[in-house]
Amino acid sequence: MKHSLLTLAIIASAFTLSKATIYPVITSGFTFSPSSLTVTDQDTIIFNVGGGHNATEVSQSTWNMNQAAALPGGFAFTGSNNVLTNLTAGSRYYVCTPHVGGGMKGQITITSTVGIKGTQANLVKRFYPNPIKDNLTINLQADEKLIRIVDILGNAIAEYNNLSEQSFTIDALANKPAGVYFALIIGRETSSIKLIKE
Repeated sequence: MKHSLLTLAIIASAFTLSKATIYPVITSGFTFSPSSLTVTDQDTIIFNVGGGHNATEVSQSTWNMNQAAALPGGFAFTGSNNVLTNLTAGSRYYVCTPHVGGGMKGQITITSTVGIKGTQANLVKRFYPNPIKDNLTINLQADEKLIRIVDILGNAIAEYNNLSEQSFTIDALANKPAGVYFALIIGRETSSIKLIKE
């Protein structure tokens, strides 16, 4: 249970250096992780489904009844790196068609960014340098006590907990290959940022 909750938190809201945010959704056993996601219309969702699973968009009524009839014109994903973009405000529902009877389903709530001013610039300033070579410094807020580093698929690389310093330097990516990673900071709210390892 603890692992599932941390995985859910890890994958939630991964800030990028642009206005858009990338949210990975993976399969974990017979569940989607996260199974409920709130994003904006500028964001991107990457589905990585395996193990005999799929992610098929359905109507809300089909979703409520734990059925599997695909929504005409909806998405249907199998395998890795399925990208969902061009989102419009509203709710979208999806299921794993072979396993929906066991409750394997998910929901995406999409909000509009029209008229919203982001705080992303402030968040980006708290993480430096990015791109990174070895070490990353994170300026923590008082309530932030957990940092988790994950790869693009949500696999944990390192975890730092019970933090008491305002500025914290991590070296978890020092010996990792170049690529995209995410730093998740958990406090009263959860925030994360996309890290580029050179």
